[in-house]
Amino acid sequence: MANNARAANDRPCPDCGSTAAADREVEEYVLEDGTQRRMTFCTTCADEDADGTLRYAVIAEEFVRTEIDRAMAGDSRTG
Repeated sequence: MANNARAANDRPCPDCGSTAAADREVEEYVLEDGTQRRMTFCTTCADEDADGTLRYAVIAEEFVRTEIDRAMAGDSRTG
């Protein structure tokens, strides 16, 4: 995911066009099926709803599954 992270850092925000690292937040977690997920958000153009929920523009969304995870799930793209 490191190469994709660099690519995400080079992308401008689709809403405000910012490319500054200070305007970005990255969230990483693992889904139940073992898939790693990374979301890169723009914090400059975050909107707050009436209930206090913050909504961010997504700059990049990345998923990584290992070959073992794909084989266990029956994915035909395993090597």
